[in-house]
Amino acid sequence: MDRKDSANLSSSSEENHGEALLVEPEQSIDEMLFADPALEPTEFEKQQAEDPFLRPIADEQQQFYSDDDTGRAVTNLIIFSLLMFTTPFIVMYLTYQFLFIDHFHLSSETAILYSALCAIVSVLTIVIWFVKTAYNEEVEAKKILDAGQKKSD
Repeated sequence: MDRKDSANLSSSSEENHGEALLVEPEQSIDEMLFADPALEPTEFEKQQAEDPFLRPIADEQQQFYSDDDTGRAVTNLIIFSLLMFTTPFIVMYLTYQFLFIDHFHLSSETAILYSALCAIVSVLTIVIWFVKTAYNEEVEAKKILDAGQKKSD
């Protein structure tokens, strides 16, 4: 930038009274990023960068994403979801009607409070059970990976 351009910038900034001055770049962002045609990504690479589901699975992860493992994970998700939905209703009804009303002869308000607490405990128990199951699957997968690495060494 020469002195004439800098003088014009300073005078125009005085005229704009402190407003931001936008300067258009000479090249577009794509031209700046892909200046070297050898470095320009292919259409497939561009699509892969945009869509993570098209990325190939790494070799060391391939053994964890087999059809059996995916099926087991989906099955566990469905089972635990159904348990978390149905179990609290069953526990609440059974404890309210048979335990707190019939057996302990509590008032209706007290019985519903205690049965709701039992339902909450049942949901928390199922969540803990799900987390433990998922953790054990990860530990098992890590053992398989370590055993595979020891065999290759």
